[in-house]
Amino acid sequence: MNNLKEDEKKRMVVLVNHWIAHNRSHTESYIDKARELAFQGLDNAAKEITEASNFVLKANERFEAARAILDE
Repeated sequence: MNNLKEDEKKRMVVLVNHWIAHNRSHTESYIDKARELAFQGLDNAAKEITEASNFVLKANERFEAARAILDE
């Protein structure tokens, strides 16, 4: 039974790593679009998208904390 638990932990680490990378990819896209909007004078929309991307980065901090626990 202990091996199954370790196997599940390893699978979860892989999944959490995927989520972190996935979120980073999205935040890069969000920031690019926010820059485009700011360039077009749509500063308020750019600000909202930037704020949303900050939430995603905060979520990644929690995923990284979970990964650290799984790695123990």
